[in-house]
Amino acid sequence: MKHWLLFAVLVMGFGCATSKADPRWEACVDEDAQQCMNWGKHSALDQKPDRALVAFQFACELGEADGCMEMAKFFGRIPENKAEMNQALRESCDKGEPLACVELAKFGSRRNAIPVFKSACEQGVGRGCAEWAAAKRDLWRLESELTESVRLDEKACELGVSSSCLRAGQAYYFGSGVPQDKPKSEAFFERSCNEETGDGCATLAKIFSEGVGVDPDPVKARQYYTLAAKHQPQDAQSRRRSKFLINVGVCNRGDAIACYNAGLILHEGVEVDRNLTTAREFYNLSCQRGLERGCVAQRSIRKTERIAGTP
Repeated sequence: MKHWLLFAVLVMGFGCATSKADPRWEACVDEDAQQCMNWGKHSALDQKPDRALVAFQFACELGEADGCMEMAKFFGRIPENKAEMNQALRESCDKGEPLACVELAKFGSRRNAIPVFKSACEQGVGRGCAEWAAAKRDLWRLESELTESVRLDEKACELGVSSSCLRAGQAYYFGSGVPQDKPKSEAFFERSCNEETGDGCATLAKIFSEGVGVDPDPVKARQYYTLAAKHQPQDAQSRRRSKFLINVGVCNRGDAIACYNAGLILHEGVEVDRNLTTAREFYNLSCQRGLERGCVAQRSIRKTERIAGTP
């Protein structure tokens, strides 16, 4: 982009005279790439995406790999801009941003992408470790490769990739590639939950609902279901639990009917696995908040548990 054109776009986006301009904007126009980045981030936080994109594009043209990467993120939000996203990723990768190389490699074959993932992981890029682990799981032939994929997920988890914390937890929970270790799996699920991954919180809720490796704790299960509702991911795989988690979230804000609905879903075992103990906990909450049918449902479960000899 011509510098005079960028200047014009920035002036229109900024909407004020140069004398009142932000110093970061003025430095960006003077070809300070880092200040273009600062101005772009400020504009994004200020909810001015067009201005942010121009600033990141200028930073990219000035040789700032992060500027190209931020451009790619903007283009990636709109499916029609896939070509522009790939071009920005290519520029960022060529300028030395390993995360951009990882994102580009994901579009090719897993086997050919492994060296890129490996290089990024060795440079401390968590997403590179996570993709390397996923590639090993997809292509594994020997048990040792599956074990290595778990180790890579552990490393990615340490580098802040919450989905890898979840996968490492699942590996230790089921003994897939590593010896089964329920306390260790719980620690990874806890970390995943703390990193705001809804599935990690939901897994912990199930563990405490059913007492898998721990004493059953319906109160703690409800707390984790509440966190799962708060961190509910929007991917298709997780939508089957969305109705339940939404009700948990509303219940947590004091709505008696939502508490009852959450209990009913657990009672019937439609969207989630059936669990009468935790269902009773939600029914109890709705009862305490004045919903009579919650009291009736709670008594019904207590009666069922007495007949079955459940404490």
